[in-house]
Amino acid sequence: MEQEQDFTNNTVSDFLLNTEQERAFHIIANHASTKKPDQLKMYLGGMAGTGKSQVIKALIPFFSKTE
Repeated sequence: MEQEQDFTNNTVSDFLLNTEQERAFHIIANHASTKKPDQLKMYLGGMAGTGKSQVIKALIPFFSKTE
């Protein structure tokens, strides 16, 4: 569990996520880390340049590691 949290925190640092991006990343990562999670329906929106793609790029290695 601690290694998972370290990996999550390192991913946030590696991708230089801002506060709002980090919040979205943690919601998804924490949900995915639960046993038998229900489907997560989450809207990731914002104007151009707000970092939506950066959150998705940060999630790719997270999900690659948790497979």
